[in-house]
Amino acid sequence: GSGGKHLYEPVTEAIGHDLLDPQSVYESGPDQWIDWWTIFYWGWWISWAPFVGTFIAKISRGRTIREVIVGAALAPIAYSFLFLSVLGSLGIKMERTAELALASGADATEAIHWTNPDPWVDGTVNCTLLGYTDGNPTRDDALALADIGIYPLACRAHTGRIYDIIEGRYGKDMGTFLILYSIINLVIYFITSSDSGSWVDDSLSANGYHNPPVIQKVYWCCTEGAVATALLIAGGSNGLSALQAASICAGFPYTLMICFFCTALYRVCKIEAGEYDISHQQKFHTRIFDFLEGFTRLNPPDCLPTPVERSMSLLVATLTPWCPLFTICNELYSTRGVSYVIALTMMFTAWILLLVLDVWWAYVGIIGWVCFIGFIFGLMVLRIKMREKHNIYGSMAEDLFACLMMYPWVISQMYWQITLNGIMPSDDQYPAFLRKQRGHFGVEAKRRAAI
Repeated sequence: GSGGKHLYEPVTEAIGHDLLDPQSVYESGPDQWIDWWTIFYWGWWISWAPFVGTFIAKISRGRTIREVIVGAALAPIAYSFLFLSVLGSLGIKMERTAELALASGADATEAIHWTNPDPWVDGTVNCTLLGYTDGNPTRDDALALADIGIYPLACRAHTGRIYDIIEGRYGKDMGTFLILYSIINLVIYFITSSDSGSWVDDSLSANGYHNPPVIQKVYWCCTEGAVATALLIAGGSNGLSALQAASICAGFPYTLMICFFCTALYRVCKIEAGEYDISHQQKFHTRIFDFLEGFTRLNPPDCLPTPVERSMSLLVATLTPWCPLFTICNELYSTRGVSYVIALTMMFTAWILLLVLDVWWAYVGIIGWVCFIGFIFGLMVLRIKMREKHNIYGSMAEDLFACLMMYPWVISQMYWQITLNGIMPSDDQYPAFLRKQRGHFGVEAKRRAAI
């Protein structure tokens, strides 16, 4: 239309001929690159979660959760969305304009790979036929187009494309100012990131001390910078690719842990708010993650199983889950417990056998995983019924996720819940029980003497 004609008039005047018809050049291509970048950023940001979370917690002390969410999540997302939308749109416009203008002076089928019979073979543009060599314009029409600030960005140096976009949009004078402004912001960003990262490493290496020695912080700054520099110099682009791959691998275990962290944060907020449902319900006698502390607890009651007993229970639940499940089902279902155990045992055994047989018979393992999902759902039903019977706080989503990811721990936890029922005190009785068992005043006197 007339609007498009007016938009491209400076380009046609510079190159001396019309542009190619966009509909004859561009077609829809596969979306692999979108998937690649999405997966990479998932792993990248999740691997940064421990560092970013610690730093945000440090600078957010005294603020409300709403302020933290708005300031640390919503505001940066909105700014990034605006920033990437504006610069991204300008970049796409410049790239397509340059291709349509410069390819019209050459064989378009050879110049732009996207028009091949098999489009998006490698997702690149033939810069030589567009009049570019080593990132610089060499042909007359390419030079004329560069004079008005339009470049095929795919043919330019990767590190300077943002400056090409700014200069092409705002001209030489304003563009130079904005480029200097962008460089200053980039320097501040990297310095702030390095400083905050060094503080987190310093604090962790100082056993959580919030004001570690300055010389130790300087050490971490220099060490981080030296490692990053050595990696980029020694490996170049391959080193950066290795760093990206390592970030994705490091982010995978955190992906699972973050699910538990979110649940824990939700519960802490409910406890701090004093909500009735979580404040007046019980907890399991044993914890799923206390294996990270060696199955120990501060001032444990004598009736609590020893670490050896907990470890053996976990081993039995892993290899022969039907043994503790028999006790659990008899407690929850009485006469129907045997049938429930048999059904769960058959699904668990079928899962193992079919996975083994998959080595010889293809696709048999798929049936095995279906059996495993059935086993997990059966286990989830048991945990829900266990919580209802013992008035334990939780949700169906937590039960499903715990059974899916850590079924041996769930089985062991339910077994000890039944075994210790009537022996272990409830949460509201625990302080009095502890004073009676340990001798509250004697223990307190010893603790004060030790301090």
